[in-house]
Amino acid sequence: MAKPTRNEILPDRPAVEAQLDRIVADPLFQRAERMTHLLRHLAEAVLTGQGETLNQYTLAQDVFGRGADFDPAIDAIVRAEVGRLRAKLREYYATSGQEDPVLILLRKRTYVPRIETRGVNPTQDRAAPVVAVLAFDNMSGDPEQSYFADGLAEDLITDLSKLPGLSLIARQSSFAYRGTPVDVRVAGAEMGRISWSRAAYAAGVKEFGSTRS
Repeated sequence: MAKPTRNEILPDRPAVEAQLDRIVADPLFQRAERMTHLLRHLAEAVLTGQGETLNQYTLAQDVFGRGADFDPAIDAIVRAEVGRLRAKLREYYATSGQEDPVLILLRKRTYVPRIETRGVNPTQDRAAPVVAVLAFDNMSGDPEQSYFADGLAEDLITDLSKLPGLSLIARQSSFAYRGTPVDVRVAGAEMGRISWSRAAYAAGVKEFGSTRS
């Protein structure tokens, strides 16, 4: 049997299948048969070590019934459906799945799901801590103050980047979660380099007259 594409820390099949059952039973995935079919197909490919075969062409034919003449430049069904699934998984783990033991996530620009046991990140280099600063929420009620919140986050990224032995996730990656309800631990896993054992923090910015906090 082919080995999983992740590594030996990939959860066993019963654990992954149980997690899939939890996800598809959630109200977020009800009446979404095509999405749940896609999710199970992606997970099965990883479990059987076939993750490297996942691309627009194979998914179009195997999941969405397209023919051999499928052209992703004309038909965006794979990108669209994977994008919807990615968003739904993120929402699920930010709500109902906050304490689920197995994580099944889809990072951007890939069709191979990241499957791991919560609390275990086998790719983390423990000798080089990695930090992601997410965009701060503008809690002032004034949309024009969003620039101030962004500026604080950008200044923090700049200051942290000057510390020796610390690696920062790029702004364009961490700010991609702006305005999205997401478990910060899940965001770290999606970016692929944040240890589950590290603390993560979210922040907001308010403005009271000339006093900001």
